[in-house]
Amino acid sequence: YIDTGDKFATDTVTVEAWVYPTKSGGAQAVVDNARDCCGTYNGYGLETSYTSNNAQFKIWKSDGSSSVAAGGANIDLNQWNFLVGTFDGSSLKFYKNGVLVGTTTSYSGILGTPSYNVRIGSHGSACCFFGGKIDNVRIFNYARTDSQVAWDYNQGKPIASYDFDECQGSILHDLMYGKDGTITIGGSGSQTSVGTCQTAGTAWGNGANGRFNSSLYFDGTDDYVQTGSSFTVPIGGAISAWIKPHPDMTSPVGYPVIARYSNVGVFLQQSTGKPYIQVYINPSNQACVSSKSVSANTWQHIIAVHETVGSNTQLTVYLNGQQVCSSLKTGTVTSGSGALTIGSTPYKGQVDDVQVFNYAPTKQQVQTIYNQGASVRFGP
Repeated sequence: YIDTGDKFATDTVTVEAWVYPTKSGGAQAVVDNARDCCGTYNGYGLETSYTSNNAQFKIWKSDGSSSVAAGGANIDLNQWNFLVGTFDGSSLKFYKNGVLVGTTTSYSGILGTPSYNVRIGSHGSACCFFGGKIDNVRIFNYARTDSQVAWDYNQGKPIASYDFDECQGSILHDLMYGKDGTITIGGSGSQTSVGTCQTAGTAWGNGANGRFNSSLYFDGTDDYVQTGSSFTVPIGGAISAWIKPHPDMTSPVGYPVIARYSNVGVFLQQSTGKPYIQVYINPSNQACVSSKSVSANTWQHIIAVHETVGSNTQLTVYLNGQQVCSSLKTGTVTSGSGALTIGSTPYKGQVDDVQVFNYAPTKQQVQTIYNQGASVRFGP
């Protein structure tokens, strides 16, 4: 273990650590300044529980009488996990890989002066040793927000990114974490095979000239992409895509899917062709519809954002970097997970550079995404 030589006393706190566990079961301390395995103690700690491999964030009340924990996420052996615990004076939260997985509000107050120095890899009194690797430990004297934690996890990068540059084959590759998608080109529409960028009349051939390099064309009948891995609905998130719609999409029949997973999706409105975000907030779907319609045969960028604000949800849609819809909905998005689907029927046209974010980008960040990481983008 490492003794930092400091108790890092604070009334509100965030503790972050990357961990690579190689030992299963039993209490294992990641970062701790409280527990001595018996007796009374004060402070906080990231740890695994005694009875399972579940990780949790725990605080001990200022009188040392009892503890409160938030967690319940199983940490994955022999791979890196990003663990975060926060306490803001009233809510205790635990995150795994940028996603909130546990909240406790059963204690309000301040943290007592820690019993021990902060130790990495053991409890404060040198017990319950961690088996594995620990990296990039950080302690803040305030509770970081959901979006800040998500940012810390991937430094603002998407959790999935598809550049559509394969130009052949039926696999659409995720450039981030391997959540690849399978391309399905049905036999009933204007194109019946995936082909290559050099074969005319195929999905790759019809999409050979993308927004950036190549893209994929969907004929609006029976074409779509679907991932084999699931995406969990985050507290705040966004879906970003470049599309070049067929003229039929300016007044579509039905509700074309640009991209969706679980309870979150980006669609085109029936008859108007206006892009919108839709989320499920029990007991019904809620939407924010753009004030502008998409343009036919023109590349345009859409990013749809949802963010929890207290007990409500803020929905926002941007078209080519400009906000075209903003709506605050009562309630929060229902949790869930599901495969990502791109370009489902009856969407007709090209799609390029689809990204999924597990935080809610700000207006400035939307501009950066729109400009592909630059303040201004030059070139095609």
